[in-house]
Amino acid sequence: MDATLPNVSQPVANGLSAKLAEERLLQFGFNEIDHQKKISPFHLFFSQLVSFLTLILIIAGAVAFLIGERVDALFIFAIVLLNACLGFWQEYKAERAIQALKKLTVSRTTVIRDGIEQHLDSRFLVPGDVILLAEGDKIPADAKVIESSHFETNEAALTGESLPVYKNLHDEEASHIFMGTVVARGRAKAVVEQTGMQTKFGQIARSLTLIQEEPTPLQKQLDVLGKQLGILVLFIAVVLFFVGLSSGRDIMEMFLISVSLSVAAIPEGLPAIVTITLAVGVQRLVRKKTIMRRLAAVETLGAASVICTDKTGTLTKNEMTVRKIWTCEGDVDVGKNEHKGKEVRNLHELIRCAVLCNNAKLVYRHDHGSSDVIGDPTEGGLLIMATTLGYSLEEIKEQSGTFFDEFGFDPHEKLMTVAYQKGKDVRLYTKGAPEVTVSRCTKFLCQGEEKELDDETKGKILQACYTYARKRYRIIALATRSYDQTVFPERREVEKNLTFLGFVAMADPPREGVKEAVSICKKAGIQVVMLTGDNEVTAESIALEIGLIEKNEDVLTGEQLDSLSEDEISQLLPRIRIFARISPHHKLKIVQAYQRNGHVVAVTGDGVNDALALKQSEVGVAMGLGGTDVAKEASDMIITDDNFVTVVHAIEEGRVIYANITKTILYLLSCNTGEVLTIAMALFANLPTPLLPVQILWMNLVTDGPPALALAADTKALDIMHLPPRGKDHNILNVSSVERMVSLGVVMAVLTLLIFFFFLQRSGETVARTIAFSSLILFQMVAALAVRGKQSPLSNVRLLWAIFLTIFIQVIILLSPFLRGIFRLGW
Repeated sequence: MDATLPNVSQPVANGLSAKLAEERLLQFGFNEIDHQKKISPFHLFFSQLVSFLTLILIIAGAVAFLIGERVDALFIFAIVLLNACLGFWQEYKAERAIQALKKLTVSRTTVIRDGIEQHLDSRFLVPGDVILLAEGDKIPADAKVIESSHFETNEAALTGESLPVYKNLHDEEASHIFMGTVVARGRAKAVVEQTGMQTKFGQIARSLTLIQEEPTPLQKQLDVLGKQLGILVLFIAVVLFFVGLSSGRDIMEMFLISVSLSVAAIPEGLPAIVTITLAVGVQRLVRKKTIMRRLAAVETLGAASVICTDKTGTLTKNEMTVRKIWTCEGDVDVGKNEHKGKEVRNLHELIRCAVLCNNAKLVYRHDHGSSDVIGDPTEGGLLIMATTLGYSLEEIKEQSGTFFDEFGFDPHEKLMTVAYQKGKDVRLYTKGAPEVTVSRCTKFLCQGEEKELDDETKGKILQACYTYARKRYRIIALATRSYDQTVFPERREVEKNLTFLGFVAMADPPREGVKEAVSICKKAGIQVVMLTGDNEVTAESIALEIGLIEKNEDVLTGEQLDSLSEDEISQLLPRIRIFARISPHHKLKIVQAYQRNGHVVAVTGDGVNDALALKQSEVGVAMGLGGTDVAKEASDMIITDDNFVTVVHAIEEGRVIYANITKTILYLLSCNTGEVLTIAMALFANLPTPLLPVQILWMNLVTDGPPALALAADTKALDIMHLPPRGKDHNILNVSSVERMVSLGVVMAVLTLLIFFFFLQRSGETVARTIAFSSLILFQMVAALAVRGKQSPLSNVRLLWAIFLTIFIQVIILLSPFLRGIFRLGW
């Protein structure tokens, strides 16, 4: 229900009353995101039965039942039910895994009601509520800041911008904060303006429902294959029916022969085998930290020719990390611990300043074995720098005395200063923008001694800062001074006559293994494209570091994208690898442009801003740890470790699955071709039917089944990631595979028919049919080895066991009088 927003521009200091809050809750509803229609298990089960091939099987089963072939009908319906159950169970388990993985956007928040601060489940927030926010809090609704202190938010989940955004209640635009974003630093009081589906978060979620689900390439190909087989089966059956009648055969006999041929032509086990193949791949992916929401999507990922990936939190860690430290004694690479074995006296004071002039905290999380930053990511990066270099944060604070005052970061002054007192000594620690910090310094620390800072030295320091800045680092300078008072006067009187300690160069680093993953994608013919809300300089820096681009390649911004037509965008796509300063609608536009160019597109992302593109793409890949609920619900698969490298593993698995499905289909259709040709050639030769429907069903389900399952779990080819991705128009059966299928079928049919004719002359129809039935099964086992091409038989032990099992079962049937009766065999 759409409701008119009440006037909340002048909130009362005491907040809403409980009664008014209850009325507004009825008016506006719960503060939650709920854009998806619930799919019942009943609907999920019956959605497995809508493929053309499955419908043909149901019709064939119904015909078999009506003409009295109850055993045949039972076999067919069992196959259909098995396939539906497998598909249902896999997708049902995936949805349950998603629900377990989902976390509420915000669980509880601090709100003022009836003049009392209280903790409230964020679902019950309403427009007009006054909320209190501190560092590390997730913002529970769209709101307007009415009081703040050094307040910044991280809006990466909404905009893709990695740096915190300063909020100012005196600036209309900068006073608004949004659901799902995080308080990076400071504190604020805000009044809720929009809740639930009316928030920016909710509006993006609602727009997802406008994007229709597209069948995957495999689903399309199997649907086409089913229709082609159906038409072919009907054509051959009708032709042979009339050919038989014209040769004087009985009409009922020809009807049964036509049914037998139809059963032989349809690979009854194919839907179940394809489902099982996908399920096997899904289970392997679970072990590789990937949850598939749709069974067929894993194969589609293997067809991806373009990966559109968010930068922040996907290619990078979404955390500001100190990469270099510069002092007058030289620079230090933090990651390599270059300070060890060196006497870098300045480093100790610089680290002390970085730790003390800091409001962030590190909290160790046992669930993932590392520390999380609570507060500003930049300040958290300084603390991580200290611990990485072997310093104890607690010892530094204990040795430095007692904190007693602070000048918080001022966006105009671009400085932050804290004071610590130890005995009668007071020391100030300052950090800020390098040009401002250096301008306030009169000395610099070198070899443990304070020296006068002349203009020449200042110039050298600033030149070093510019050198790092040109390499796309964020520079923070650090300084200190002793102070002889315990009361701070005017700020500018305090933040002067400083001693320069050095500066740190920070960046949001790439995730481990991303560079190698990008290289693998290039070898596999897959384009990796970065989509980010960050500026082009930052984006280009990361892209160069991970090998996504070479130097001086084109970067397209969202503003430039808006000025281009669809045709112009399509022409530019082949040479663009970075799209910077883009919004959610730009991401959707880019994905659609690649799709118009004939690409199979995979999109990775974790934020609300990624959801539209995730939904539009053939395969949406959401991040499980840092991903928002909207992103997860829009996706086809979820990477539970938030690692881009896992996406590449999934692509490889998708390619292996498709190769195995192709081998399985080639095997099954080769066997069915052999069966069809055996029946058809016998008819044209005016011989009795060599195979009965129940025997064909047994071969198609049971004797074909174990080898087909073994092929479904076949080992990967060593060059699987050196091949280009297949196109959208790629057919499962191409000219080469059809030639192999027909040749295998002809050989099996000719040999089987010769054996049948030989024993028909000597031992009668029942014995001849028994031996022909057993012989064709043996020929099909040889075909299972043949479809693997040059791969060694020993590389798939499961297949060897499957062949042995099939032959063993056939021997049991031949030796058991009861089973011989069911299959109408005899000696």
